[in-house]
Amino acid sequence: QEQHLHVTLPKRTQRVQIQSNVENATIYIDGEEKGPTPQNQDFAWGSTHEIQAKAEGYHDARTTWQWGTKDLERGDRIQLQLEKRPVTLMIQSEPQEASIHVNGEEQRNASGPLEVEWGTELHVTASAPGYETLEQTLTPEKSPEKQTQTLRLQKRTTAIHIDSEPTGADVWTEGKRIGSTPLDTQVEWGKDIEIQLKKSGYTDQKIRIHILQNQVGTAQTHEATLQKAPGKVTITTSPSGASIYINGTYKGTSGYTYEGQEGSIQVEVRKSGYHSKGKTIQIEAGETKTERISLEQVTGKVTITTSPSGASIYINGSYKTTSSYTYEGPEGTIQVEVKKEGYESKSQTVEV
Repeated sequence: QEQHLHVTLPKRTQRVQIQSNVENATIYIDGEEKGPTPQNQDFAWGSTHEIQAKAEGYHDARTTWQWGTKDLERGDRIQLQLEKRPVTLMIQSEPQEASIHVNGEEQRNASGPLEVEWGTELHVTASAPGYETLEQTLTPEKSPEKQTQTLRLQKRTTAIHIDSEPTGADVWTEGKRIGSTPLDTQVEWGKDIEIQLKKSGYTDQKIRIHILQNQVGTAQTHEATLQKAPGKVTITTSPSGASIYINGTYKGTSGYTYEGQEGSIQVEVRKSGYHSKGKTIQIEAGETKTERISLEQVTGKVTITTSPSGASIYINGSYKTTSSYTYEGPEGTIQVEVKKEGYESKSQTVEV
């Protein structure tokens, strides 16, 4: 019997290991993503493949693999070398006129771009007149490709000595207490500072400080003489509406507030129908108080007797007694009426 046999031979393959100098770089074979390095791939006899490695921050690495004459049992190995992609670094400063050095080399244009390798430390120095020199190490990141770093220089300060007479005044600035006199502090040049001195019993005192750039480093002393604060006294009277005289001068009526320097004042209160009253009041610096002065009424006396005796005596319609009565009261008029059975009643207006 005749038979026909057809045998198809498979192509031989070669195991290829793909590696890169960057860990976990992504491998593409003929444009198709295969995964991170290292990769093992089997390639057929006679084939040709485009191999590419990609990683963030690096230029792509490419190579072409072709079937070779190497030992097929041992396999082949591909090493892809990725080069770092440079980043553009913009170095700016505050103030803008600062002189900047990178790794010892002066940058002519402080805001100009630098092409640098990311991950590499850069030693940066910035200096400007009137500012503290800034030294900083910068390490650019992989991304973004354009990066900006701003160097902020601190203004130099000047020693300021603040004192007052008397000492012990609280020192305030920008709403905060920073100590008491005598006080030593530091102030930046070019900044307007308002210092306020406060002490109980004294009027607040303000000091303005402005350091020019050419005064940096020259210590300054600022002193202030505090003035005693005026005291206040409000004078009330009983009865109300009485006239108030201070040191012999009329000032007003009940409720008048006197304000003056520390010491004593002579107060006199007057009102018609009342005895005047004087009082010495001590004014304390920075103190506010109230003084009440009460007046006594001016009174008169009227003694009333009757004939015949035993008659009833009425004052302003109110029964008081019989025969004899002494009335005492404020200046004015009273109505006196006398009554007795068998007699005509008698009424009379009497001036007290």
